[in-house]
Amino acid sequence: MEDTDLKLELHQHFWRHRRNCGRCSGRNSQNSWAYQNSNCVLDNHIVRRKPTKETKQQTKPSKPLKKKAVNEAAMLAKGLVKISYTVDDDFDAVAMQAAQSHIRTIWIEDYSDLEADVIDNGEANVVDLAKLKAEVEEALQNAEREGN
Repeated sequence: MEDTDLKLELHQHFWRHRRNCGRCSGRNSQNSWAYQNSNCVLDNHIVRRKPTKETKQQTKPSKPLKKKAVNEAAMLAKGLVKISYTVDDDFDAVAMQAAQSHIRTIWIEDYSDLEADVIDNGEANVVDLAKLKAEVEEALQNAEREGN
C-alpha cells in the first residue's frame, strides 16, 4: 500500500479507537461491567481471547462491627478515669473548621490521689494519698479510743 493520506487517516482512526474503546483498550477485563456493556465496531473482524479468570461471585457487604457498651461504673471501680479529647492532626485546618473534628474517648488510670515527694538525691518517692489518709484516720480513731 502506498503512503497516502488515506493510509495515515486509517492508522490514526485505529489508534483513537484503541484508546477509547472499552473492549479494545485493554483497561477492562472481559468480565467487567464496562467491557460487557460497550459495543465495538470491530467485533466482527477481531478474534478475541477467552477470559482466563472466572467471574467472582458477588458477596454481600460485611456487617459493621458493633462496639460493646462500656460499663462506666465498672471502669470507675477499677480506678480508671474517662477522658475525651479531640483528634486533630492540623493537616487541613480550613477543612477541619467546616467539619466537626473527631472526638475520642479513652479510659486511663487515675493518678490524682498520688503525690510525688522529691528527695535530695533526685529520686522521687510516690505517696498514695488515699492510703495515707486512711492511715491518719485510723490513727486518730485509735487515739480517741485510748483517750476515752
